[in-house]
Amino acid sequence: GPQAWARRSKGFRKLPKEFESEFKKEAERIRKKSSKDPPMQAKIELPEPKALATASTSAESPAAEAATDTEVIEEPS
Repeated sequence: GPQAWARRSKGFRKLPKEFESEFKKEAERIRKKSSKDPPMQAKIELPEPKALATASTSAESPAAEAATDTEVIEEPS
C-alpha cells in the first residue's frame, strides 16, 4: 500500500511536516490508480507534490533533497 511506497521513497522521513499530508494524499491517489494498472505500472514511486517542487530551491533543504532522491517515473495528471 501507500505506506510501503512511502518508506521506499528516500528522503520521505526527512520531509518537513507541512509536506507529509500532501505526500499521503498523492500516495492514496496512486494506490487507487495503480489497482487498475498492470503489475509493472503499479510499482510507481511517489510523485513529488507540486507544493514540494515550488517550496524550496535550496539543495541543502530536506524538501529539495527528497525531490532529488525520489525518482519520479510518472507525472500525475
